[in-house]
Amino acid sequence: MSLIYPLGPAGSVNIGSAAAAGATWTATDNPAEGASGSTVTFTSAALGATDPSRGTIVVVSTESVVATSVTVGGFAMTKVIEESTAISSLQIWAAFTDTLGTTANIVVSGSGTMTAPKILVGRFTGISVVTTVTSAVNTGGADPATITATVPTGGFGIAAITTNPTTTGTWSNATVDYRVNTSSSKTVSLSHTSTVGSQTPSYAGLSGGISHMVMACFAPTAPYTAQGVRFASTQLVASSLSGMADGQKGIISFWFKFVGGDGNFQVLFEGRLQCFSLFRDTANKWNFTLLAPGGGVALNFVGTTTYSSSMTQWVHFLSSWDLGGSGAASFYVNDMVNTTPSFTGGLTLNYLDTDTNVDFGARNSIAIPMNCDIADFYFNTTEFLDFNNPSHRRRFIDGTGKPVDLGATGATPTGTAPMILFKGPVASWHTNKGTGGGFSIASGSLSASATNP
Repeated sequence: MSLIYPLGPAGSVNIGSAAAAGATWTATDNPAEGASGSTVTFTSAALGATDPSRGTIVVVSTESVVATSVTVGGFAMTKVIEESTAISSLQIWAAFTDTLGTTANIVVSGSGTMTAPKILVGRFTGISVVTTVTSAVNTGGADPATITATVPTGGFGIAAITTNPTTTGTWSNATVDYRVNTSSSKTVSLSHTSTVGSQTPSYAGLSGGISHMVMACFAPTAPYTAQGVRFASTQLVASSLSGMADGQKGIISFWFKFVGGDGNFQVLFEGRLQCFSLFRDTANKWNFTLLAPGGGVALNFVGTTTYSSSMTQWVHFLSSWDLGGSGAASFYVNDMVNTTPSFTGGLTLNYLDTDTNVDFGARNSIAIPMNCDIADFYFNTTEFLDFNNPSHRRRFIDGTGKPVDLGATGATPTGTAPMILFKGPVASWHTNKGTGGGFSIASGSLSASATNP
């Protein structure tokens, strides 16, 4: 069973997505034990060779206080599995690091002073989903200590152990990557296996000592094709969206390729009273506006690039905002930062206007229609992701610039399905797979685009 980031059935986690020919694993660094503290920096840890699908796995062992966060190159990592007590912990953390160099600072933080902080580092490519995670504690001194998990076809399993007291033990059913002793008289060791199926790595040589073990199994990234559809005088309409409410957060993501109507105003998506509106203007640039209750502009941006029927490639549009407090917002095109949206922090967004109709592909009564191919349109009105963090962008666009599967309901990127998700086969593309429901074809028809992103 696969499990999406960050919530879902216990046992796995999706850390993003990236394209690659196959899954690989390489141990890359065994930094010296860090000094005690609430924040411990391991400087210039080796991440291994760069790759569009490269990610980093960090095994973390601490005493006295459990680690609560880990960053690599300034970007937050995802905790995959933890075995902990009130005074010690063993964890596996993971993140995509395709935009970083071959080394980066890894920072481990806790709620108090962590003693004997130790990390072990490895590099993966070609995986996006942790299919199985498990932990085991051996207080009875059984020798060997064992742990069991299922390795998926084409993937690999990572197993780690801490022993008390120190040991010179050996792994079976797994290949050792590192084994090192800490100042707290413990041994920390990392191993891996690519043997498919239920696997039971074991560590012998405990001599009656106590051990903690964790294991995570990683699946290879499956190929994904985002189906494009042609909008040409086509209008989708929802009389209302179930659960739509005013708020402060949002995410929008889609792929586009204009095929006509150069120099003409074209509306992709808007509330009937333009409380939210996304359109291409007569200068062939994207405009996006969100209004506050009462009509004032809460957020707006105008793109810097022109898009017309001369486009030969699909382009990805990605933006997120949170107007709580002082506010935050970003806008990325093809994984590159674009115009910073202007916004007013503290305002509420008027997602639910007095006229609840929502139009897609054209303004009401097929006015100013799109002449454009669209794929995988996603609109979330309750979540925010900081897209300045590349691992968050990898949930929508992979490291090679290709689409990422957002899941059947669009819940994969955040753990919550969005208000609107259009994707899938042409015949049912217009059926909203998000939580809002409600859309039907009011005018025209949809056909397959000549190409897909």
